Amino acid sequence: MKRIMILMAAAMFSLSLSAQGLPEFSKIEDYQLLHKQPTAKTDFSMIKYFGWGFHNVMGDADFVDNTSFGKNREFFLNIFQFAVKPSPNHIFSLGVDLNWDTYRLKENYCWVPSDLPSGSAASQYMVVPFTSDGHVSPAPFQGNVKKSLLRILSFDIPLDYTLKAGKMCLTLGASAEINLPGWTKFKGTANPEFTNFNTDKMNGKDIKTNIVTYNAHAKISYNEGFGIFFKYSPMPVLKEGFGPQFSTWTVGFCL
Repeated sequence: MKRIMILMAAAMFSLSLSAQGLPEFSKIEDYQLLHKQPTAKTDFSMIKYFGWGFHNVMGDADFVDNTSFGKNREFFLNIFQFAVKPSPNHIFSLGVDLNWDTYRLKENYCWVPSDLPSGSAASQYMVVPFTSDGHVSPAPFQGNVKKSLLRILSFDIPLDYTLKAGKMCLTLGASAEINLPGWTKFKGTANPEFTNFNTDKMNGKDIKTNIVTYNAHAKISYNEGFGIFFKYSPMPVLKEGFGPQFSTWTVGFCL
């Protein structure tokens, strides 16, 4: 009987030691969890943002001297974006955007889908010799101009890095731009003496562009929402020999 009591006491003592050791193992596991390296997260989204901005143009005087900052605009819409987040405060992203650029001239000037001599008036020709040869020229117009636009649609491929500091975000990046042919839109009337002037000829298409251009950009936003962006596009969007050569600085808003 005494031997059995001794064995039972030894067993209970061993169980007590084991129970006291369990918290040590728990502390080791807690330490490992606390110092575990976070894994990168990925995210795919569509229609992530859109925005609009104003171009300041620099280059050929025929265009630059006959326009102003508020007349040249852009609108862009994200199609999709793939993002990698190595940590909550650092984001790398690659996407595709649709971008519409619109260029306007000052009053009594218009875009002509032809290669006119520099400074010549569009409506000085009684029979309009405009041809769809891919050219576009800014020219004075003898008459009333209600609307004259040069528009270019492009697909932008932005590669960005975003740093989050609290709810503020700073984004830096660059985009490749794939430009489609441009087109012009005109509404207005020529002076009565130009009886043979056909304003329908002022609506041109297939304006030749540089197919691939690029830009560098930066954005400051609140909680990845409303923000202000800046963009510099150093390459002319119109192909050399087919239109004025100019670069742009752009400032605008995005959501």
